[in-house]
Formats: sequence, structure tokens, C-alpha cells
Amino acid sequence: MTSAASAYGALLSREKPEVISGEQQNRLYIERLEKRTAKKSLTAAEKKLVVLLTVLIEEYETKHDAVPDAEPASIIRHLMEAHSLRPEGLARCFRHRKDRLGDSARQTRTDQATHSPSQREI
Repeated sequence: MTSAASAYGALLSREKPEVISGEQQNRLYIERLEKRTAKKSLTAAEKKLVVLLTVLIEEYETKHDAVPDAEPASIIRHLMEAHSLRPEGLARCFRHRKDRLGDSARQTRTDQATHSPSQREI
């Protein structure tokens, strides 16, 4: 066995990842994933563990936290209620985002104009 495989095996032996069976275990795996991804650099074994944890978390959440089909306005109302947001606060958020998006779009158009190919000579 190579040293990389040995290191991954040792990491799996310590962490003991398995199919997630409940919300508490899901939260624990999310914490482990966040802890690993917050590191500046990861070993090859840690990178493999990050992939494995991501797959396990996504699998669990796809099955248990499915987003129901709903009208967009209904979803926004639900989120506003869940986070105690008022329409004014939501409008401020969208204005701020629109301003940032507008700046970005203007910059893109400016960049395109300055980098566009020159007219062909006849």
C-alpha cells in the first residue's frame, strides 16, 4: 500500500464516515466538512475525505431536505416569515444587489467596447 493510501486509510479509520442516518449526524458531518475546508491546505487524504463527506451530505439532504414545489412568491413569503424580514428590508437587500449587479454589467459593457475588434479595412 502506498503512503497516500495508508494516510487515507488512517484518516478513514479515525473519522469513520458512513451513510448519514439522521439530522444530528448530518450536522456533525457538515461541521467536519467546514473544519476541513477552512484549512489553508489539505493533504491528499484530507481532499479525498472532503469529497466523501460532500457526497454523503448531499445524498442525505437530497432525500430529506427536498425543496417542495411552490410558487416563487410563496417561497419568498415563507423565507421572510422564517427570518422575521419585512418587505422594506427585503427591498433594501435587492436594491443593494441590483446596484452591485448594475455596476458589474456597466463594467462588462465598457470592457467589451474597449476590447472589441477594430473594423476591417476595405
